Amino acid sequence: MSNIPSDGKWIYQFNSRSALETVRRKIQAKKFYTALPHKINSAVEDFKRSTPVPDEELDWKFEEVGEFGQDGWTISYNYKSKIDD
Repeated sequence: MSNIPSDGKWIYQFNSRSALETVRRKIQAKKFYTALPHKINSAVEDFKRSTPVPDEELDWKFEEVGEFGQDGWTISYNYKSKIDD
């Protein structure tokens, strides 16, 4: 014979936390989740501002010579400046 109700929910829950502390925690959680989207958006914007824009003066070139697994197979990845000095 088990003392667990058939619906699996306990009627009484022992807890050493006071009702005032439970309310305080619920209020803090509400404040946290209310401010979270703004904090995330702000962090994303700060990251975008601090990340440098890639240099558009570079011309990237990928070259593969031979077939994979064969002798003499090489891969090269180079960039060439578009500005002629």
